[in-house]
Amino acid sequence: MAKDRKARFTHAVAVLIDRDAADRYGPWLDSLLLGLVDEGISPMLVGPPGVELAGGIPEHLLARMILTRSRLPLLRRFIVQPVIARLADEPVRMVLAASGRLADLGARFAAALHVPLAVIVMGEDEVAPAASAGPALQTVFAGSESLADRVRKRLSAADEKAVQQVSLGVHMHEGIAAFAGERTRGIIGLGSADPGSLDQLLAAFSHLSDRGYDAVYFVMGSGSAERRIRRSAQARRLGDRFTLVPDLKRMDRLWPGIDVLVQPEVNRHLDLRLLEAMAAGVAVVARNGGAMNLMADGVNGVELTQGDEAEMTMVLQRLLDEPELGRNIGRNARDYVQSHHLAGVTVAQITRTIRFAVVAQVTIRMNEAEPPTAPAE
Repeated sequence: MAKDRKARFTHAVAVLIDRDAADRYGPWLDSLLLGLVDEGISPMLVGPPGVELAGGIPEHLLARMILTRSRLPLLRRFIVQPVIARLADEPVRMVLAASGRLADLGARFAAALHVPLAVIVMGEDEVAPAASAGPALQTVFAGSESLADRVRKRLSAADEKAVQQVSLGVHMHEGIAAFAGERTRGIIGLGSADPGSLDQLLAAFSHLSDRGYDAVYFVMGSGSAERRIRRSAQARRLGDRFTLVPDLKRMDRLWPGIDVLVQPEVNRHLDLRLLEAMAAGVAVVARNGGAMNLMADGVNGVELTQGDEAEMTMVLQRLLDEPELGRNIGRNARDYVQSHHLAGVTVAQITRTIRFAVVAQVTIRMNEAEPPTAPAE
């Protein structure tokens, strides 16, 4: 079976992935892996048990996954060498770290395999480790202009050209979700690491409910904060109009029932869910800045300046009072995503760069294998 796989792929890329990257960008990483396959390059996944992408990976790729027996932090100490030995038997031409958090581990793999390293940076906390990856680093794919600038500032002037700005991409959905048809309105808030932001979002929902708006309110999140969120919703008398939704990797079925998505905090990581909502024609209410600047206020979204209870209540009430405004924002959001964030287009930039690097590695190795030419007499 291994012989058949090697016959199909003459080049491979070792892709290091952790749970955070899979959870945040799973569908986009799926598209990236499939894009590599289309280029004739086999992605070999290295990650801890339980890491799953969103689906759609062909069976022959799943057969090529390398699943470590430990969490990635432990991988650094105990089982790097066996994985490197396995990869050394494959035609690996590059190491790709799917997160800046894995850049140091990727550098170790790249040095052992004598191949270049590329790193994807999609969050502010990934900038420093990516920029410190060392001489193996060939390319940094930064997910926004602000992230690209931060990486460049940490690199030497000679290495700044290694940074490429890329975009997360999504697949388009059918129809416009925002204020479509006669039904109860659906408003969803994305979970937040800041308990205060969630409390203020729930307070805004409570004000709308008290004022008689016909809406159902959702908050996406799970984990240790779940009990506190439920208690807060109960204290604010949201009752059966409130639902706590677990974090979902694929949200395609959710968007048709949602009119407005609210993100009360500045994003420190690029959030695929905002793009997916915009692609579905959902009216997005969010904070610009941080790692993500997607919206022109009042055009393809509504920008929150403070993200507090009073501002969220006012903005949501206006959208509920003026459904045509929400529909227009949803249409413009879809147009924006179609122009700037289609998965196929955003993936092509990365796969093209990787293909060029692979060809360069093949050329270098062929030259190294050629015997020296005898000097002319």
